[in-house]
Amino acid sequence: MELQTFQLKDGWGYQILIDKKVFIYQPTIPAIDSVKPFPDEVSAGKVGMLVLKRLQSKQSPGVTPDEISHLLAY
Repeated sequence: MELQTFQLKDGWGYQILIDKKVFIYQPTIPAIDSVKPFPDEVSAGKVGMLVLKRLQSKQSPGVTPDEISHLLAY
């Protein structure tokens, strides 16, 4: 499993690859009321790393608004 961050026109996103194939493509901040990209690469990486660790532990990759708030100080 691999985490990659990527730059968009107006922000950042992340993707998780399994066997070099995209498993999760996340161009926007999940679990919030609006649709917008991550403000910077660090933010995308923090959330992506949480999701990656959950997948590696065979847990659900979903994140909550509270987790987003804590990780991004959002």
